[in-house]
Amino acid sequence: MEIAKRLGLASIYSEGNTELDWVKRTFDATDVAKVMSWKDFLRKGYYVAEPLPENRRDPVAYRWYYEDRHKDVPELTPLPSEYKGQWGKGFQTQSGKFEFECSSLKRYDPNDPERPVICKYIPSWEGRNTTELYEKYPLQLITPHPRYSHHTIGDGKGSFINDVSNHRVLIDGYYYWIVRINPLDAAKRSIKESDLVEVFNDRGSVICAARLTERVPAGTVHSYESSAKYDPIGAPGKSPDRGGCMNILTPSRMIIKKAHGMAANSCLVEIRSWEGGRK
Repeated sequence: MEIAKRLGLASIYSEGNTELDWVKRTFDATDVAKVMSWKDFLRKGYYVAEPLPENRRDPVAYRWYYEDRHKDVPELTPLPSEYKGQWGKGFQTQSGKFEFECSSLKRYDPNDPERPVICKYIPSWEGRNTTELYEKYPLQLITPHPRYSHHTIGDGKGSFINDVSNHRVLIDGYYYWIVRINPLDAAKRSIKESDLVEVFNDRGSVICAARLTERVPAGTVHSYESSAKYDPIGAPGKSPDRGGCMNILTPSRMIIKKAHGMAANSCLVEIRSWEGGRK
């Protein structure tokens, strides 16, 4: 509407309606208008829709499994068990059932301590239990998939998502990657909101903008993986990166010995203030 005003097309674009007029037009076009007046809707602010009758509802996701019949939901997954050979029945497990004890792992290697047949807590190879390393680097870094880009697609190269304040922060003309830190940990290190900080361990260091948040527990820091930029401030591999490549800090090892998979989600780091090389 603001653009239309500047083009001299406001009345054409709005059709002579205010914002509230448009809300009423939308209200009048719905079934709500048949059961509730516009004044009552304005007064109450909402309408609770009645649930559909049983015979018009979508099938419950796993009821077909509970009733031991063929799948009647449109989703492709779960696929039928490859071991039972019954199309449309059972799950894609060796038993065709929900498994709390994994039958395939039990057959392959039931005594693998890194991948037990029943889910259980396994301490991280870099965590509070690694005492000597933890004393040096007391913050657990987690690097989940990014929220605003698809891996590296969309990030960097002047992309519009640089303007998303939770993706990168513009400081002195440069868009910095964000590291999220609990206010208690930030206070111990004299770090304030949007300060430039160095996140580092024995593998390397990355310059980020600090975001203080209670959503990250004390002792843990959060920064998305998949920065599309590697921008070292000096010699590559020997100087801090200001592009946001958090994978510099994570291990190159596989998650377990007997299977492939990156072990990139958890490592230990320390954080300190950064002022153009003066730490």
